[in-house]
Amino acid sequence: MSRYVKEIMTISLYTIGPYESVKKAEAIMWENNIGGLPVVLDDKLVGIITSKDIRRAHPNRIVADAMTKEVITITANSTIWEAKELMEKKNIERLPVIHNDQLVGIITKAKLIEEVSKHIDIMTSLPKSQFIIEKAVELLRKESDFTVIFIDVNNFGVINKDNGHIIGDQILLQLGMLLKDQIDENCYLCRFGGDEFLILYDGSLERAITFANKIINSTKEYKWLNDIKIDLTIGIAGGRRTGIRPGEDLRYNILNLINLASLASSQGKRENVSIKVVDCVSCLTQSE
Repeated sequence: MSRYVKEIMTISLYTIGPYESVKKAEAIMWENNIGGLPVVLDDKLVGIITSKDIRRAHPNRIVADAMTKEVITITANSTIWEAKELMEKKNIERLPVIHNDQLVGIITKAKLIEEVSKHIDIMTSLPKSQFIIEKAVELLRKESDFTVIFIDVNNFGVINKDNGHIIGDQILLQLGMLLKDQIDENCYLCRFGGDEFLILYDGSLERAITFANKIINSTKEYKWLNDIKIDLTIGIAGGRRTGIRPGEDLRYNILNLINLASLASSQGKRENVSIKVVDCVSCLTQSE
């Protein structure tokens, strides 16, 4: 299930006007144990003042002199992953939340970390599958080329049986680290479940196949725990998006694409090939 900023934002807001004193802003923050205040004038967000801003300003100055005027905001309907990405990119601790040009809430880094951690796989510290689904929806809306890469460990049940589940877990942890080292700004990685991992590749099918071959080769060269031999089968499904129909269920399309990549992986195992590709332009509904 998707999680949106509007579901976890704080709606009981403390705000301050631009012509109030810095001293008053400091007092409000102190009394309410908060690190920042949206600055509002005529119901419009005009800035934000943080504890860092206050430390650099004289207490008798007005807020307008100390506040940050170019405020980074996020919409109420944004996902928690979009909020996380924006906070990390801008290196900020809080985001005012806007809906219909009105300030409706605020989300802090601490609250966001608390929520995002619920969607992180404990063993590998990788996101769970919901993260990939949300990123894929973003790419669909941008009408981008993208590909789903479904990664499955061959005979993992045998590895667990012969070496024990503790060793098996360590192998999965190693695989997670290896995959994390392979991805770049065009990739989004998650642990899908069990011995399965998923990569959303923001790029053409041809480039994704090249990337998948790189993963296969890296797996062969990797020093696995107890010199256990690890082989992967990768299923790839991708297609180009040319438009979105009104009311279209984008998440259903993404889940369908993931399922096709999973089936490709299963077929690859039956055919004893490392990479099996489904060129599924038709699996994503085209606009008329």
